[in-house]
Amino acid sequence: DLKNWKHHPIALGIDEEWEKSICTGSVVYANKKFYAFYATRLINSEGNVNEQLSYAISNDGIQFTKQKPNPFYTSAPGYSKRDFRDPKVIVDTDGLFHLLVSSKKEVVVLQGTEGALVHLVSKDLKNWDVKSPVLTGQGSVPECPDYFYWNGWYYLIYGNRGNTFYVKSRDKFGPWEEP
Repeated sequence: DLKNWKHHPIALGIDEEWEKSICTGSVVYANKKFYAFYATRLINSEGNVNEQLSYAISNDGIQFTKQKPNPFYTSAPGYSKRDFRDPKVIVDTDGLFHLLVSSKKEVVVLQGTEGALVHLVSKDLKNWDVKSPVLTGQGSVPECPDYFYWNGWYYLIYGNRGNTFYVKSRDKFGPWEEP
């Protein structure tokens, strides 16, 4: 009712020593369960920060159980291991899971255009295929993406260098137009 609130414990906390922090993520309801996708930061054996994807499942949307393996995805080929975070989960009408992940391309033609949203898909949450990126050519990592369908348009919202942008398309994953 937006008047009476109940405080619950943290849904996803840092439980392992290797989890240095938990990044932005998203939750979706599918198959009569809640799926929370998030990124964890860790320090690798060379002392560098890596960001990797993990997920947890809940029956009630309050108490989540982290799944194994954790993390389930370390980085997509051709993209940064340091910047691989903020998974936005989408489930389509066929039950296919889509993850849009904030990252940078490792190789670009023009400097300052490496920011991208990686697109991963899976039917079983274990095997993931890398598709063409949903967004490329950004001046920095496109942060905390959101995605929705409304009034005949698909919208993609993201942050870049402290500003918020959005693009829209008649097709699920572009081509995008900037209003």
